[in-house]
Amino acid sequence: MSINLLKGFEFKKKNTFVHQLDPRTKLAITIIYAVLALSFSTIVPLAVFIATLVPMLAAGRIVKKWLTSLKGLSFIIIFIIVLNTWLTSLEFAISMCLRILLLVTSFSIFFMTVHPDELALSLLAMRVPFSFTFTLSLATRFIPTLAAEAQNIIDAQRSRGLELEKGNILVRVKNMVPILIPLIINSIKRAFSIAEALESKAFGAIKARTNYQELKMKRRDYAIIILVIAFTLGFFVLYLGNYLPGVFYFTLNLVFPHLQG
Repeated sequence: MSINLLKGFEFKKKNTFVHQLDPRTKLAITIIYAVLALSFSTIVPLAVFIATLVPMLAAGRIVKKWLTSLKGLSFIIIFIIVLNTWLTSLEFAISMCLRILLLVTSFSIFFMTVHPDELALSLLAMRVPFSFTFTLSLATRFIPTLAAEAQNIIDAQRSRGLELEKGNILVRVKNMVPILIPLIINSIKRAFSIAEALESKAFGAIKARTNYQELKMKRRDYAIIILVIAFTLGFFVLYLGNYLPGVFYFTLNLVFPHLQG
């Protein structure tokens, strides 16, 4: 797994429709798609769900970063395909890959378009404890730092002759050890430094907190949530009633009428 996967969870400020949505709206969409990913295990529904997220990727102008993050997922996808094809079937392997792809895509849209401060505000608005909110917000802030540090370690190890792209799967996993150990040690050191800094500033001494910025959902936020819920319920009805094949062929004939007969 490459560090490119972390780029799918790195926020970058842009003036797009998706970025301007309330973070609670995007969080609700992410949760809905995560539930859908875990509820279905066949190829067609999962592929449809991924296709419905593509417009959000395009509207947020994050398609390039999303594709870059998928490169970091390629090793896991190949491993899942090989293992599940060997143990079960190719169809099941593809469906599992689509499930992971759907989960990664939905969470990538959320983290790439929601600032850590907005994430904290949205969780606080939902009555989530401040300690958990602060921890999660701080973790998302350090994703770019972690990615940059991992890249520096990789470059340093390569300069010492470490070859990450050569060998079989076991050799590649073994070659990741010199990268993971210093990365974990540096992360632990950073965590202790942050804890000491927070303690020196009397973090948590004041229970009642105020926020400089307040979130307010707009009509478009409610409209999008209603649209996603309606799509989800409609898809469940069509799927459980076995109406999807008929809808598919009706749409195909509507778009390509010359294929009839």
